[in-house]
Amino acid sequence: MSFHSLRSTAPQPTMVALLLVIFIASPTLAQWSAPVRISEPGDCWDPQIIASGDTLHVVYENTGAGYDKISYVRSTDAGLSWSEPIRLTERRGSTVFPRIMENGSQLMVVWEQVFDSGYDRYNVGYAISGDDGASWDSAHYIFNPNWAGIQSMVAAGTGPLAEVIVGTQVGYDFVFYESHSTDFGQTWSDTNVIFTCYDAGKPDIAEMDSVIHFVWDGRFEAGPPWDIYYKRSLDGGSTWSENLMLSTFDEHGSQEPTISLGGSNAVAVDWADGKYSPYMLTGDVLMRVSGDTGTTWGSETQATFNHFVLKSDVAIRGDTIDAVWMDLSIGLGRASIYETSSHDGGAFWSEPIRLDVTDHDSHDPAIINSQGRKYVVWADALYPPESSGVFISRWPGEPDAVDDTRDMDFPDKIELSAYPNPFNSNVTISLYSEKGGEVNIYDDNGRLIRSLFVKPGNQKTTWDRRGVNGEDLSSSVFFVEFESGGHSKSMKLVYVK
Repeated sequence: MSFHSLRSTAPQPTMVALLLVIFIASPTLAQWSAPVRISEPGDCWDPQIIASGDTLHVVYENTGAGYDKISYVRSTDAGLSWSEPIRLTERRGSTVFPRIMENGSQLMVVWEQVFDSGYDRYNVGYAISGDDGASWDSAHYIFNPNWAGIQSMVAAGTGPLAEVIVGTQVGYDFVFYESHSTDFGQTWSDTNVIFTCYDAGKPDIAEMDSVIHFVWDGRFEAGPPWDIYYKRSLDGGSTWSENLMLSTFDEHGSQEPTISLGGSNAVAVDWADGKYSPYMLTGDVLMRVSGDTGTTWGSETQATFNHFVLKSDVAIRGDTIDAVWMDLSIGLGRASIYETSSHDGGAFWSEPIRLDVTDHDSHDPAIINSQGRKYVVWADALYPPESSGVFISRWPGEPDAVDDTRDMDFPDKIELSAYPNPFNSNVTISLYSEKGGEVNIYDDNGRLIRSLFVKPGNQKTTWDRRGVNGEDLSSSVFFVEFESGGHSKSMKLVYVK
């Protein structure tokens, strides 16, 4: 197995070094549901999930019948029940790495296509549904004629805008091209070169309101290990910013970036990094967060600490960040799926929770949150093979969630602070908002301890470290969240007797 992908053939950097860090906070496993298979049986790869309220859409590649095909399933009740899989592609060669996007009741699934024969046999295929996934049209192809080679492809979109970026080797260079559609796949722009580099792996992309965020791993010259780079387009893909390096330039490899968009212009990018790992193939989840749509970035944050990460995914909502990853700690050649979360923008992380329940190979995790719930999908290579497929686990409620990241109406100013912190008796919580709201205090297992309502304007409230029934709580880490107008801020409280 390679560090980029279980099927990648790209050259890989070497990782060294060792760092031991202690976790703070520990949510309970019981809050995640038992895994449920939602696909037909088969050897599945690269599932992706999106959500609109309680409706979930999942696409994936399935090679169980001896050839590649792209399949789609949906749930309309927040993941409690699922439709029968719909196959979107026929046997015309290799169809891999599906991506899905929505435009109201329209859906579009995009994938890499390699036809059975011919020198120019690479393309990007897509299918569209006009009834929220109930039925799908036949496959279309973006490029005419086909290409001689495609090494990577990503796609994203919201509303009528759809963006596709492909990477391919041209001579001694690796070139990224983009094509976009402003009418949700009816027509596509000519391909434009975004930039050229020396090496690149599998990128990721996210889009909202014509702002396109693109992250990739690679290097601009032979020799140095790979790093993580970010660039964006503010005009729907027509022009692009310069590349910004997000990882630390050092002798360690930084690979497999993913990106997530949240409320209040938040952007989170995570990747697998070997700088703290003593192992050759695995590392830890590192990330950086921007609060101004990618203009400036916070410092690098480490989310995992056992050094067994192969690849990961991230979801951000308010001050809550969730990370999932493939973990190789159960043994070489087998991977499991773990999740951790932070309620303070990445300063502290919960104890990792294992989501899969087998010692077979679980891979390619993806996470989203919607309506206060979290969902993780992954592919599991179980034995016997007819038990393999795409699985899902769901978190029924998550305190620092915003229902929808679109059309947000944040108050002009929301403030939250606490003093003293750490505290050993009472703590005074200071708040400001134009609308007033509710103050909720949670323990380190995510359980609600106290709820208080505050009026608009400058307010202060005191918490006496007691629970809802007046019991004196033990020393621990707590989280206070201030919700105002459907949005929130949160921070950590440390109670020491």
